[in-house]
Amino acid sequence: GVSTVSAAGEGSPCIYSTGSITATGLTGTSTGSEIAVIEGFNSITLDDCTLTGKQGNGVMLYQSGSGDAANGTSTFACANSLLTSEASGAMFYTTNTECAVSVTNSTLNNSGAALIEAAADRWGTSGANGGRITLTATSQPLVGDLACDGVSSIVLNVGAGSTWTGQKTGTTANITVNYDTDPTVTPTAA
Repeated sequence: GVSTVSAAGEGSPCIYSTGSITATGLTGTSTGSEIAVIEGFNSITLDDCTLTGKQGNGVMLYQSGSGDAANGTSTFACANSLLTSEASGAMFYTTNTECAVSVTNSTLNNSGAALIEAAADRWGTSGANGGRITLTATSQPLVGDLACDGVSSIVLNVGAGSTWTGQKTGTTANITVNYDTDPTVTPTAA
């Protein structure tokens, strides 16, 4: 069946995870917050979902240190879905945690310029509170910049059937982009 969710308050995304959440066929809008937020060593897995966030960033992965979530890798996986962020922030924003993101055969609509932003923010110990993100794309067009500060890192794996259009900004030495080649595709001579 199809489920619908709506949220309006500040800090009230469509999905907020301090555990392990899986959603299939979910449609939802948050007018006061992100599409989804993961705190700490927790996860969200989406399949065939249509979700919109109107404030902040698209998906936020962070560790507040409030005690709600253990430290560890945040995991966000999205397949066959439509994610729309009408906010000016990054599609994927991370701070004060490590995270692994996978996106497969989905549509990412972002009003902001950044696909990924990894940066220190108000949480954690200054100098050690950056975001460390690895995003792996499969059959996925990606558009947007990779923005990284000096205490953060971004690894973008542009997998089979995927493309990335954008530029590196900030501390570009902390940004790695890997292109996988699909062995089933034969290059065409120019």
